[in-house]
Amino acid sequence: MKLIISDEFSTSSKELFNFISNPKNLELVYPRRLKVKVVEVPEKLSENSIIRMNSVILGQNFEWKLIIKNYKENEGFVDEALESPFKYWKHEHKIKPLNEKKTLMEDIIEFKTFLGFLGDKFASRIIKNIIEYRNLKIKQYFGEKIDKIEFKDPTVIDLKLGLLLCIIMTLIGFVLPIISPKNLIFGLIFNFIAWFLLWFFTHDLAHFIAGYLLGIRFSYFYLGLSNLVRAIPFKRIKFLFLVLGLKINRKRSKASKYGFAFMYFAGPLASMILPFYVPIYLFLYKYNLLAFIFLFLSLINLIITLIFSPKYGCIHKGLNKLKE
Repeated sequence: MKLIISDEFSTSSKELFNFISNPKNLELVYPRRLKVKVVEVPEKLSENSIIRMNSVILGQNFEWKLIIKNYKENEGFVDEALESPFKYWKHEHKIKPLNEKKTLMEDIIEFKTFLGFLGDKFASRIIKNIIEYRNLKIKQYFGEKIDKIEFKDPTVIDLKLGLLLCIIMTLIGFVLPIISPKNLIFGLIFNFIAWFLLWFFTHDLAHFIAGYLLGIRFSYFYLGLSNLVRAIPFKRIKFLFLVLGLKINRKRSKASKYGFAFMYFAGPLASMILPFYVPIYLFLYKYNLLAFIFLFLSLINLIITLIFSPKYGCIHKGLNKLKE
C-alpha cells in the first residue's frame, strides 16, 4: 500500500531538512503512545547510514532497523526497513522550497503488513494520523501557533462503547448454542462463533467488573496484541493475536495491590472458564460430536493460558502486584 501526505512548513528548506535528518528528533515529534526511542544512530546521516530504534505498536514493543538511501542534502532521503513490525516498509521524505520562509514536505510511504489487505487498510489510517500529528509538532517547533495537537488513534475505543460491546458479544455467545442449527456444519459454525465470543470478550469484561468493584477505574478500551505474543518468535503469527485491552486510570484508582492482582487474575480466569459453557451445553443436549470438539478446544485454551499467562500475560501482572 502507498500513502502520500504533503504539508507546508513556515521555515526554510535547510532548517526543515536539518530537523528531519536528525533521527533523535523522532522522539520529540511522534505521539507519546508510540514510545519512540532511538538507540543507535550516526552523528550525521549519509548514504547507507543505519538507524536502530524501538517503538510501541498495538501495545507491544518492536525493534526497527532502518537504512538510509537516496540521501540528498536539503532535498530528502529514503529510510527503508531491514527489520520492523511490517512485512515491507519504505518511507521517502521529499523537501521542496516554496520561498525563503515556506517549505513543502512530502512523505511517500510504501508498506505491507503481515495481515494482508485488511491489515494494510487499518495500518494506513494509523500511519496517516501519526504523520499528521508529527507535522503539527514540527510546525509548533518552528514557532507556528497550534491550538491543540491530538493523536487520533483508531485502536482506541470509548470506555462506554467498549463495555457495551463486551456485554452484547458475551450475551450473543451464551445465546448462539441455544439457537444453533442441528446440522453439523452450521452447528459447528454457530458454536465456534459462540466459543470465540466467550473467549475474546469476557476477558476484559471480567477485568472491568472486578476492577470497578475493587476501586480501579479505566480510561478506555483499545485494540492491541496479546502479551502472550512475547513468547512467539514469528512476526507473521504475532499479528494474529489481536485482543481488546483496558487502559487503567491510575490517578483515579484506589485499589490495594490485592485488588489490582485480583483484577488482573479475573481476565484470564473468565477467558479460560466461560468457553466451557459451549461444550457443557452441547453435552446436555446430546450433540456429542460437537461437544467433544469444543471440549478439546476449551482444554487446549486452558492449558496454553496456564502455561504462558504466568510468564507473559495477566496472571504474570497479578503475581507481580502481589510481590510489591
